[in-house]
Amino acid sequence: MVGYYGSWATYRPGAGKLSIDNIDPYICTHLIYAFAGVGYDNKIRVSDRVFLGQLLLIKIARRNAHQHFIFHFIFSNCHRP
Repeated sequence: MVGYYGSWATYRPGAGKLSIDNIDPYICTHLIYAFAGVGYDNKIRVSDRVFLGQLLLIKIARRNAHQHFIFHFIFSNCHRP
């Protein structure tokens, strides 16, 4: 089962707001995250460090339950000249 999470969802007001702690980590086996970027050093950049930390906690929880959880990133270079 694949889930999709837009990085802007946590900043929406009211009922449209969705933060990572509202996602049940056991529903999906894969999570697509939009958007990550690529730095000048060609390394993956996720601008929201708190979100990234929460994703890693989900991955650790799934690993401790002996379940796989795979992240996929959609990349954007709109901030890179």
